[in-house]
Amino acid sequence: MGQCYGSQGGKFPLNDGSSPIKIIITGPSLAGKSYLMYSWVLGVKNIIAIKPTDLFNVEHVTSGTGKKFIVYDLSGAPNMRPRQRPFYEATQGIVLVVNCADKASIDEAKKDLDQLLGTVELSGVPMLVAANRVDSPDAVSCDDIKSKLDLESKLSSRKWKICNLTEGSQEDVDDVLRELDMLVQHQKQ
Repeated sequence: MGQCYGSQGGKFPLNDGSSPIKIIITGPSLAGKSYLMYSWVLGVKNIIAIKPTDLFNVEHVTSGTGKKFIVYDLSGAPNMRPRQRPFYEATQGIVLVVNCADKASIDEAKKDLDQLLGTVELSGVPMLVAANRVDSPDAVSCDDIKSKLDLESKLSSRKWKICNLTEGSQEDVDDVLRELDMLVQHQKQ
C-alpha cells in the first residue's frame, strides 16, 4: 500500500454526505495530474496515453466507499495559472501533483504551492501532495519533497498529507483518493 504522511497522526472518519465534493488537481505540466484523475475514473490498467491539458478537464469520480467527487484537473502550463482562479471557488480539497523524477517539476510545484497558499478562496482548504513517480531512477523521496517544498511550515494552518504515487499502481491511486476523502471529511468537522 502507498505511504502517506501528514499533519495529523491518525486516520479520519470518512465523509458520508451525499453531495459531490469539489476537488482541484494542480501542479506543473507533465507531473501526472490527468493520469491521476483518469486512473480514478477508468482504472490504471485502462490508461493508454494522455495528452497535456490545455485549460482543464473535469470528471465525476466515486470512491470505493461511494463518496462522490467532482474533480477539476487544471493545466500546469505557467501561462494558464492566471486562468485557474475561477475554479477555486467552493473547492473543498486540493491535490498538488509533483513529478519526483524531474527537478524542474519540483521547482515549478513550489511556485504552484506558493500561488495556492496566497489565494484567499483556498485559505484553509485541505491539501494532498501526490509525490508521483517516486519509483523512477533518480527520483526524490516523499521526505525530500516534504523538505524541498517546506510543507511542514507552509501547510501548518491546514490539514494535509503527502502520498507516494507510483506509475501503474492502482493501490497508490486508490490510496490518494481515500486519503483525500479523509482530509476533506476531517475539515468539515
